[in-house]
Amino acid sequence: MVLSDEAVADLSTSLESLKGLNDFLHAPGKEEVELHETAHVIAFAALLHNQKAISSFCDLVKANANTRGEVYGLDNPINGLATAASDPTRQLGRFVTLELMVGL
Repeated sequence: MVLSDEAVADLSTSLESLKGLNDFLHAPGKEEVELHETAHVIAFAALLHNQKAISSFCDLVKANANTRGEVYGLDNPINGLATAASDPTRQLGRFVTLELMVGL
């Protein structure tokens, strides 16, 4: 898949939202509470075409101040999935997963 400059910007918006979420998940000062583990896979199509949903998901997770976890795959390109039209050597594909520990 070859992404236009607009599509690259949309993808970057989604990835920045998730990077902000990852920072939140590792922020100091979280209280020790009973937690429930959840796992999530973010489809590449959602990263590319649904930035508002990604942002809303991140906001929902951040609503619980004690949520911990990890976002995987933000900085690990999947070769051959997507490239930038302006730079065909730039690999943009991502397989993003999240593990969350959410307070009960």
